[in-house]
Amino acid sequence: MGYFAAAERFLKVMAMVWAGSQVTKLVRAGGALALAPFVDRGLSWFTGKFKFESQEKVEHVLSEAKELHDVSKMKLPNIGI
Repeated sequence: MGYFAAAERFLKVMAMVWAGSQVTKLVRAGGALALAPFVDRGLSWFTGKFKFESQEKVEHVLSEAKELHDVSKMKLPNIGI
Protein backbone atom coordinates (compact mmCIF):
# COMPACT_ATOMS: atom_id res chain seq x y z
CA MET A 1 0.00 0.00 0.00
CA GLY A 2 1.44 3.32 -1.03
CA TYR A 3 1.58 6.54 0.91
CA PHE A 4 -1.39 8.14 -0.84
CA ALA A 5 -3.57 5.04 -0.49
CA ALA A 6 -2.74 4.85 3.22
CA ALA A 7 -3.46 8.57 3.67
CA GLU A 8 -6.78 8.21 1.83
CA ARG A 9 -7.77 5.23 3.99
CA PHE A 10 -6.78 7.13 7.14
CA LEU A 11 -8.91 10.13 6.13
CA LYS A 12 -11.89 7.87 5.40
CA VAL A 13 -11.60 6.20 8.80
CA MET A 14 -11.28 9.55 10.58
CA ALA A 15 -14.33 10.87 8.70
CA MET A 16 -16.33 7.83 9.82
CA VAL A 17 -15.23 8.29 13.43
CA TRP A 18 -16.19 11.97 13.34
CA ALA A 19 -19.57 11.22 11.74
CA GLY A 20 -20.25 8.49 14.30
CA SER A 21 -19.50 10.83 17.16
CA GLN A 22 -21.89 13.43 15.72
CA VAL A 23 -24.70 10.90 15.31
CA THR A 24 -24.43 9.68 18.90
CA LYS A 25 -23.96 13.13 20.46
CA LEU A 26 -27.65 13.61 21.40
CA VAL A 27 -27.87 10.11 22.89
CA ARG A 28 -24.73 10.66 24.96
CA ALA A 29 -25.92 14.08 26.17
CA GLY A 30 -29.35 12.67 27.06
CA GLY A 31 -27.76 9.78 28.95
CA ALA A 32 -25.54 12.17 30.90
CA LEU A 33 -28.54 14.31 31.84
CA ALA A 34 -30.55 11.25 32.86
CA LEU A 35 -27.74 9.90 35.06
CA ALA A 36 -26.79 13.24 36.67
CA PRO A 37 -29.24 12.99 39.63
CA PHE A 38 -28.02 9.47 40.48
CA VAL A 39 -24.37 10.51 40.30
CA ASP A 40 -25.10 13.54 42.50
CA ARG A 41 -26.91 11.36 45.04
CA GLY A 42 -24.00 8.90 45.09
CA LEU A 43 -21.49 11.71 45.48
CA SER A 44 -23.47 13.16 48.39
CA TRP A 45 -23.62 9.73 50.04
CA PHE A 46 -19.87 9.21 49.58
CA THR A 47 -19.15 12.69 51.01
CA GLY A 48 -21.18 11.98 54.16
CA LYS A 49 -20.07 8.35 54.59
CA PHE A 50 -16.35 9.14 54.52
CA LYS A 51 -16.65 12.60 56.16
CA PHE A 52 -15.18 14.69 53.35
CA GLU A 53 -15.39 18.48 53.66
CA SER A 54 -16.98 18.95 50.24
CA GLN A 55 -18.04 17.11 47.10
CA GLU A 56 -15.17 18.77 45.22
CA LYS A 57 -12.66 16.98 47.47
CA VAL A 58 -14.40 13.66 46.77
CA GLU A 59 -14.27 14.36 43.03
CA HIS A 60 -10.55 15.11 43.31
CA VAL A 61 -9.84 11.91 45.25
CA LEU A 62 -11.86 9.78 42.83
CA SER A 63 -10.20 11.31 39.77
CA GLU A 64 -6.74 10.75 41.29
CA ALA A 65 -7.65 7.14 42.07
CA LYS A 66 -8.77 6.60 38.48
CA GLU A 67 -5.56 8.15 37.18
CA LEU A 68 -3.45 5.91 39.43
CA HIS A 69 -5.43 2.90 38.24
CA ASP A 70 -4.84 3.86 34.60
CA VAL A 71 -1.10 4.33 35.21
CA SER A 72 -0.88 0.97 36.99
CA LYS A 73 -2.14 -0.78 33.82
CA MET A 74 0.63 0.71 31.66
CA LYS A 75 3.22 -1.65 30.25
CA LEU A 76 6.60 -0.16 31.09
CA PRO A 77 9.77 -1.39 29.40
CA ASN A 78 12.19 -3.47 31.42
CA ILE A 79 15.42 -1.48 31.54
CA GLY A 80 17.36 -4.09 33.48
CA ILE A 81 17.92 -2.23 36.73
